[in-house]
Amino acid sequence: MSGLPDIQSTSRSRRVLVVDDSIDACESLAAVVQMLGHTTRTAFDGQQAVDIAAQFHPQLILMDLTLPRLSGYEALARIRAQAGQHDTT
Repeated sequence: MSGLPDIQSTSRSRRVLVVDDSIDACESLAAVVQMLGHTTRTAFDGQQAVDIAAQFHPQLILMDLTLPRLSGYEALARIRAQAGQHDTT
């Protein structure tokens, strides 16, 4: 997809937050990203994503948009408002 970083083309490990309320889908995607050499964290709702991002400082977020507690849109807005999260993709 254009506009998204190619997370496989770099030898540099990235911090990736995977967010989905389907636990199986979330953990499966996180496992694939880890196999590509990146560090991952998972969250299963929007508020949890915001809380984890504050500590983990992800460089890339793969987020479902229809989440419980906070929508993906609202969670991303809150994450981007956190200090040091302006460049998160």
